[in-house]
Amino acid sequence: MKIESLEDVFVKVLELAHVRGLRDLEKVPGCFELQVNSEWAIVFNPHKIPIMLPNGVDLPAWHMVIEKQGDFLGIVNPVEIDIHPASAREEFLTVLNEQINLSELPNIGSEFKSKYKTESEENDYSKMH
Repeated sequence: MKIESLEDVFVKVLELAHVRGLRDLEKVPGCFELQVNSEWAIVFNPHKIPIMLPNGVDLPAWHMVIEKQGDFLGIVNPVEIDIHPASAREEFLTVLNEQINLSELPNIGSEFKSKYKTESEENDYSKMH
């Protein structure tokens, strides 16, 4: 998936956090880790001040560390993306979109099925009564 703008990754990370039920990120003490899938993880500082990570590095305000299988690949903030190699940027955005869709589908699907019947289900039901 092509990255259309620098903030695409930042927005997608926040969207994934939202669909997974994370709210009021600024109230989280310190940084938090968002496990995207079995390979990708994000460490995010949602605060207005730098936060020191366990490795002693200060993560600036509103910055994210991107890791794949525990390896550092880059930093993302609202105005810049610095993930290397370049192919990892595209892969990361693709994985984010997949995880957003996976997180949304069960809720939307079960809600839809409980409230509505498809036309074929409606026809089957009317034939039985």
